[in-house]
Amino acid sequence: MTAFAYSNFETPPASLAEMESRAAQADIQPLLYLISSLRARVWDHLGRMEFALAACEDSLRAAQATQVPSFILDAQAQHLCRRLRAAPTTALWDELHSLTDRIHAAGEVPLLVKTLLAKGTVLLEGDRAAEALSIAKECLEMAQACSDQALIAESHLLLAGAHFQNGNPSEAGNALTQARSLAEYHCWPLLIQTARLESQLSGTPLTGVEDIQQKLLALAGVQA
Repeated sequence: MTAFAYSNFETPPASLAEMESRAAQADIQPLLYLISSLRARVWDHLGRMEFALAACEDSLRAAQATQVPSFILDAQAQHLCRRLRAAPTTALWDELHSLTDRIHAAGEVPLLVKTLLAKGTVLLEGDRAAEALSIAKECLEMAQACSDQALIAESHLLLAGAHFQNGNPSEAGNALTQARSLAEYHCWPLLIQTARLESQLSGTPLTGVEDIQQKLLALAGVQA
């Protein structure tokens, strides 16, 4: 799929936005789904939830056009989790529980971890740290079982946030150290979130994330 980006063009795409435009022109729906999903993650890391939700809507439309069940499940989960962050209603929680059961039944372990991590984030934002802590531990165990380093890093980060909110700064610091160490090599945009939590733990201003933010904006195709 990626070969299209370089065929019939003098230069490779400079951003996700440019690659998405080329994929749309070529009507390659699987690639549109993947690029939109990545774009949503970029906006997540930058804390722009409205843009992340819009990207998820694009991803869901493309996934449905592919008719690939795993793509559709992934796009549905990511879209639903972001809607839940924006408005955590009972109806959306029920929908997420049902979708999580379907993902579990399909045996999509990495997707299950991604979905549960998003659920844990919503719980943490709703001051439900004890529930978030339980989910973080479950996610960490599953992520380690499938050796997904990025998901292990995200699980440690959720664990750190839950420990911090539960009033356990020492355990939060230990988990955060693990998250930062893995993020440096396997998921560098996550360093923004680790820095934010470090700032909260230390009670000092947030620093050292400007370069990462600029790289993410460039990746999204936004002029800073």
